[in-house]
Amino acid sequence: IRASWTATQGLNSLNDNSKNFVGFNPAAYSAMVKDASRTPLFEQAIIHRLQQSPSNSVVVLDLGTGPFALFAVVAAQHGAQKVYAIEANPQAAELAQQRVQSLG
Repeated sequence: IRASWTATQGLNSLNDNSKNFVGFNPAAYSAMVKDASRTPLFEQAIIHRLQQSPSNSVVVLDLGTGPFALFAVVAAQHGAQKVYAIEANPQAAELAQQRVQSLG
């Protein structure tokens, strides 16, 4: 298995509380959600995968869910048996939890 990741200049910043944590600022989160070239494709892929699986049989992990829990919510709304939304940034995690609770 091979993976790589490259930070985009201006999109990532070090959290002042921990020099080992790379986080995103709120404007970057909003930009990702509004990214019409990528976000809909991810949503469609999640929905397609869930539709191809037996009802209520898929467990989804949204690693780095962000403050909107966008893909976690998509998975939950389209039949995932269980969804784990993981976020390392405490502020983003709190906002994600609030969003999920507001949606019921």
